[in-house]
Amino acid sequence: MLSYRHAYHAGNHADVLKHLCLLALIERLTLKPKPLCYFETHAGAGRYRGDSAAADKTGEHAEGAGRLLDHRAQNALLARYLRLLHDAQPDYPGSPLLACAALREDDVVQLCELHPQDAPALRTSLRHEPRAHVHQRDGHEAARALMPPAQKRGLVLIDPAYELKSEYAQCVATIEHLRTHFRAACLALWYPRLPRAPAQPMLDKIMALAAADCLHITLDVREPLGDYGMYGSGMLIIQPPWQLEELVQPALHEAARALSPTAVVSIKRITP
Repeated sequence: MLSYRHAYHAGNHADVLKHLCLLALIERLTLKPKPLCYFETHAGAGRYRGDSAAADKTGEHAEGAGRLLDHRAQNALLARYLRLLHDAQPDYPGSPLLACAALREDDVVQLCELHPQDAPALRTSLRHEPRAHVHQRDGHEAARALMPPAQKRGLVLIDPAYELKSEYAQCVATIEHLRTHFRAACLALWYPRLPRAPAQPMLDKIMALAAADCLHITLDVREPLGDYGMYGSGMLIIQPPWQLEELVQPALHEAARALSPTAVVSIKRITP
């Protein structure tokens, strides 16, 4: 399970979707003055070289965020994301760094990363960030142990690698726990879109137990090919903040056009 290294995939089309949604979520949630707790289950190393051997091996960064770096964004949310990417060059900033850039001084950041190399790297990436607390532990276990936080308001990002089939069930269990014990939180679940739709049973179970409004956002950059390969990804957002859809939709459509002429964005609101 610890063989996954995000360095091979950082800045791919899935990160573009996830990070635009993350910035939009934080923008909307921080409209309210009370402090917010941002919690991430699988935080990774924090920053990644877009020109590293790992990135070159897969080419995913070049086909994802790399295609956006020279794009002149018309949408304000997309422009903000691209400024953060340019500021981090030659690195690609992972979700912990993007969240810290978007959150306020009195917000709190709780980050979980189990990998023995990535957890210390994450601490190094955030060494000048006093709001951030890095936990080298399983993110699902930590969500049950550390949530709800003292802040009472929260955004939880759940984004495992899905290397094992059991991770789908773990996501259901974690969300069920959070919906019971931290109902004020907005929950954002990332998942890969793969042939034969292995994530669909997980999504069906989560939407059945959520008992709240959900926003289901997908970005596909190509048609499914054969039985393997991620052709897109999705974000299921439980209890989305006010006007999130209106904020994120134009940014994703503009980004999708820059990523691929065949890219398709879908945003569906689901009510209980």
